[in-house]
Amino acid sequence: MKIALIVHSKTGNSLLVAHQLQEKLQSLGHIVSLERITASNDNEMNPSSVKLLQNPSVEAYDLLIFGGPVRGYAFSPVLQAFLLKVPSLKGKRVYGFVTHFFPSPSMGGNQALSKLSELCQSKGAELIKKGSIQWINPFTRKSRIHELVEHLTSNLS
Repeated sequence: MKIALIVHSKTGNSLLVAHQLQEKLQSLGHIVSLERITASNDNEMNPSSVKLLQNPSVEAYDLLIFGGPVRGYAFSPVLQAFLLKVPSLKGKRVYGFVTHFFPSPSMGGNQALSKLSELCQSKGAELIKKGSIQWINPFTRKSRIHELVEHLTSNLS
């Protein structure tokens, strides 16, 4: 299967998760491209004002995995800007994850994943699998990343 990991990572946390996902997916025999989305105005909170530096096509992929940070209790404005520019996700399998420092997913992670789901639906796709990594506790971080990777890669054919 051809898989695109499309990630926005401001501090490197979401990128770390994406690299671990990439390794696992490749070990399962999938062809995986990691696309890091950046913006010239990375601190912009309004997605319609974000100036993307990359705009990769999603056409060639069977599965898309979007990942990024929670910013201001919301899904990454940079990834929102990217998704707003994608013409369609119709016929695509879509997964997603977010990373955040809040003590609970109910403090931003759930809202961010809901926004990702809403954006995917507006483009004709359903967010099939999703997950949230709470980054604040260094003692559980590694196991949480492992659990997310296992969740997102289970039952892939």
